[in-house]
Amino acid sequence: MSTAILQQAPGATRSERWQSLARVALSGLEATYGSDACPLPHTCRWDGRNARLEGHNPRYALIALLGLAKAEAVVGRQNALTDRLWQRVVHSVADWRPTSGDLGLGLWSVGLRGGDAGPFTCERALNALKRSSQRMDSVDFAWLLLGAEHLLASGSCDRSLQSLIEISKAALLRLYSGRAHLFFRHGGRALGGAFTRRVPC
Repeated sequence: MSTAILQQAPGATRSERWQSLARVALSGLEATYGSDACPLPHTCRWDGRNARLEGHNPRYALIALLGLAKAEAVVGRQNALTDRLWQRVVHSVADWRPTSGDLGLGLWSVGLRGGDAGPFTCERALNALKRSSQRMDSVDFAWLLLGAEHLLASGSCDRSLQSLIEISKAALLRLYSGRAHLFFRHGGRALGGAFTRRVPC
């Protein structure tokens, strides 16, 4: 697939290069999420002859959905792939138990693509945040905040939305280091956490 990029004419415009990269990415997403045998794979392993999909990772599928929404300006809306992927994620929630951060990714996807939110509601995300905020990483707070802000920008008026924005933003800012201009990974200060919290994510 990378051959398509390498064989571009030297005078290709930026737009043409984006189109080429997007086609490669879409081809990879179709190959990854086109199988019913492994609908939401965690990884793809190459054994020297064949690519083999393994594991189960709805979070990666949510991140792929964000990419598809952003790519719409370059390659147009990929309805078939997006709808298939969204339905698979929604159906997986009962067995998967998404974290607060995963719920933030789901809200973000709903904010970008619109339509039915399924299990990714502000109320559910807010309840998860209140239950687990002491154990959450900065990236989880950031995903919740981004998800809520994208919902707000899309015109959502969910009653839990403003609380979700305020609580996740305050929690994220508590992890900010003005000295390093980075966010601590989490707020834990116990023996192990005292070290890992200093590794930004």
